[in-house]
Amino acid sequence: MSPEAAAPEAPGTASGPGGIGPEAGPAGSAASGGPAASGGLTAARGSRPRWPRAPWFERAFWAAWAVGTVFVLALALRLEPDGRGVGTHEQLGLPACGAFELIGGPCPSCGFTTTFALAARGRLVEAGVNQPFGLLLFAGALALGPLSAWGAWRGVSLFALSDPWPWGRIVSISGGLWLLAWAYKWWRCAGGAP
Repeated sequence: MSPEAAAPEAPGTASGPGGIGPEAGPAGSAASGGPAASGGLTAARGSRPRWPRAPWFERAFWAAWAVGTVFVLALALRLEPDGRGVGTHEQLGLPACGAFELIGGPCPSCGFTTTFALAARGRLVEAGVNQPFGLLLFAGALALGPLSAWGAWRGVSLFALSDPWPWGRIVSISGGLWLLAWAYKWWRCAGGAP
């Protein structure tokens, strides 16, 4: 008996009737075109893809996220951007950032509220000059707000859809950009801002 004949077949590769052609693998395998092959989507030939279903608590999470995003963006429209580039949040009755007294410069999120207020008014260049990472967060909120509402309404699992993304790299790059934006904001505030 040859070694090839004695070797067991890999799962999902068994021969079909009469030993001819591959047999369809399990529903989630690449052989069947299931979620493993298509990043969470399943579809029969010629039909629309079926999105992965979200459990009720994920739908509630995305609904709350959508409502929160609308609230934050509406609040950004209501606030008048502070000319100093920081301190817009003080209009909400919040105290001034203590980082200036504590460490002599802005905290990592200084300027985010001002940037949101500027961007909400369409003043994108000023927003980016004020706090570049804040502008990225604003763009993310604009994109994720409607997407989260869609996920909640349609019952689509956005967690399952984004599962294959390289989250470690995304978080690392985002953290690096945030630190660079903080250093930039520190440099801008060093010229006499509060």
